[in-house]
Amino acid sequence: MPGSQSRIASIPGAGHIWVSGALRTRAEVPKSDELLAAPGCYTTARVKNGRARFHRAHCQRLLADAQALGLPAPKPEQVTEAFEILGQAEFGQGSGIVRIKICSDTSGGLVLVGEPRALDPEPPGGRAGIAPFPHPGPGEHPGAKLTNHPEIERARDLRTQTGHDEILLFDARGNLVEGVRSSLVVVDADGARRTPAPQLGGVASIALAMARERSPIPIEPTLRISREHVARARELIALNAVRGARAITQLEGQAIGSGEPGPVCRELERLLLSD
Repeated sequence: MPGSQSRIASIPGAGHIWVSGALRTRAEVPKSDELLAAPGCYTTARVKNGRARFHRAHCQRLLADAQALGLPAPKPEQVTEAFEILGQAEFGQGSGIVRIKICSDTSGGLVLVGEPRALDPEPPGGRAGIAPFPHPGPGEHPGAKLTNHPEIERARDLRTQTGHDEILLFDARGNLVEGVRSSLVVVDADGARRTPAPQLGGVASIALAMARERSPIPIEPTLRISREHVARARELIALNAVRGARAITQLEGQAIGSGEPGPVCRELERLLLSD
């Protein structure tokens, strides 16, 4: 396999990146920050010993987004190689995060860039806030996971500033769309499970797709989930391909349900960990 020699010679934690089929250190790529920030599409996976959780779904979404954006698409095995070699180079046999991005160079050719990130510990119950600006809706490329999404970047900055674990985004009509780093499941008082409908403009979530596929109880896409609806929920659950299912137990300082992670969250976490 191409790159295997680099894998053998690498030192875990040495600050590697992946650039179009080659494992390098950041020092070897002077413009690595520009590559990582360039417009394009991306996917972020949890890896262990170089194996990406939900690997096939990550490849499928990344290639579909590239096609939608008119970007040159890599072969699936190129994405697999990037996850494997970069993950093992940076984390050895341990766990971490690898983000793979597709963009194009000045001549329109494919650039496949990979960046490792540390896996931070997650609190058992999360605090969430609400973005003071609306989600823009589906836009030109509905469901695509884009690097240049101004409202998502604003929400990420807000999450950092406030110390919240998640920021919820509602559209201009007051309908829940998504979290800044998660798709969302709302469990009603009667036990019904709802998630914002994809036509509202949220990212096509791998974790949500897996949860819906594996859950014996339907998770229904819903167009109208208001702030009041969320506030009355029995459970509010954030789904993320890296972190799994995490309970949001407080929203803007007010408890959701019992204020503790609930049984549906634990069930969805078990289903997502079965990969």
